[in-house]
Amino acid sequence: MITSEKQMMKLANGSDVRGVAVEGVDGEPVNLTAEAANRIASGFIDFLAERTGKAKKELRIAVGHDTRISAPALKKAVLEALTAAGCVTVDCGLASTPAMFMSIVLKETQMDGSIMITASHLPFNRNGLKFFTKDGGVEHEDILTILRNACRTPEVTGDLARVQKYDLMDRYCHYLRKKIRKALGEENTPLRGMHVVVDAGNGAGGFFATQILGRRFSAASAPTRRAASTSSRTAISRTTSRIPRTSRPWRPSRRPWRAATPTSALSLTPTSTA
Repeated sequence: MITSEKQMMKLANGSDVRGVAVEGVDGEPVNLTAEAANRIASGFIDFLAERTGKAKKELRIAVGHDTRISAPALKKAVLEALTAAGCVTVDCGLASTPAMFMSIVLKETQMDGSIMITASHLPFNRNGLKFFTKDGGVEHEDILTILRNACRTPEVTGDLARVQKYDLMDRYCHYLRKKIRKALGEENTPLRGMHVVVDAGNGAGGFFATQILGRRFSAASAPTRRAASTSSRTAISRTTSRIPRTSRPWRPSRRPWRAATPTSALSLTPTSTA
């Protein structure tokens, strides 16, 4: 089913795109389909190219998502659009919304833009897309521009083999640990003696809270976790080859946290000549 212009524009919700992504609630038909997400991602590419003055194939765009069951299908659609346009496309996997903005800010990543697939606090059947540039989250008028672009754009198919994976949350958690240490006087064990309770409300933060708070802080230098292996430490490829999928699901460790640089900087070279 092709999303009509009227249906597409109805997906605007303040400074985000929001819609029903899966069935399960009576009277709420799906309107944020994979086809719509694909075209909206293309609309964002057009918007970002104009905003930055860069050619599409020069754009560096990261994509992350929360824990919603509709995330994999929508992410695939978004990645198809990005690779079809020839963008340097980085899949950050499960991530938090602030981390996706920081993918633009952090010197190790320095993306031109990012897309977070999330519907925040809305029910399970909803999902959406948040867009970031170097200026922060886009405004409502920007969302309307992105959706108008999407209305003029057909669904496209890209080469998912060009998608490169990066463990952004490992980098972001490292950034947060440094901020905690600095705020509390650069102590090696700033949280010693504290009991911290985290209610993540089914959000992505629940998967990373222990990585930030559940380890002793140390001034030693070593990677933070075994799961942040080749997929996160390897620089973004200068070729079209795929980075090996060597990371495994992270599990809380009993080992002390060590304040190392957990991942290398991205080598953000275009991976397509499309």
